[in-house]
Amino acid sequence: TIDEDEEEDRRLFDALARARHAGKLPDQFTQQEIVRRFDARLGTVMTVLRQLAELGLVERRPGNGWSFAADASRILNESYAYRRALEPQILLQPGFKLDRAWAEKTRALLQKFRKKNWRPGDGGAFHAANADFHEQLARCCGNRTMFKAIQRQNQLRDFLISQTDYPMEQVHSAIDDHLEILAALEAGYADKAAALMLHHLTQSASQSQKDEPSVAA
Repeated sequence: TIDEDEEEDRRLFDALARARHAGKLPDQFTQQEIVRRFDARLGTVMTVLRQLAELGLVERRPGNGWSFAADASRILNESYAYRRALEPQILLQPGFKLDRAWAEKTRALLQKFRKKNWRPGDGGAFHAANADFHEQLARCCGNRTMFKAIQRQNQLRDFLISQTDYPMEQVHSAIDDHLEILAALEAGYADKAAALMLHHLTQSASQSQKDEPSVAA
């Protein structure tokens, strides 16, 4: 079924991200090597490699060869520049309507993250909540093109940094930014929320350049 195919695609996408993050996936490889190593169907491998190629993360080589883009840190920096231009504007769209039930649920989740004792391995859960925050705000703007653009950025970040264990101070800083943005939106101050979003993404981009590639935005 379509759902099962998508689940298989997602599993392989995550497995490739983990292997690449751990330094266990070489810069150059073939489709067949991925099929054998990850016990995946060729169709699944081709779908996921096409996804990664659309994100600019891999490139085709002659024959059945592929290679990872050499400049992952540049891709991440360019992603931040794009998001700084786009995400504040999302909050200023005339059709923006905050989903208040989502906002309440998200505040509770962020506050829970803020209070918990941070342990190695907790980064993945925070990354998922963090990605959802940015994606759901894009959904609230009512502009499908903007929404899809943020989904694409989240996919890119899923591959590059979802395996990262963030330092606690970085997580707390990102959570505080998110809570401030939510509060401004709930109070009806879209301009303030947009300014806070720009500041948040600027700080996170600066942090990512220091950490390479540890980012919490």
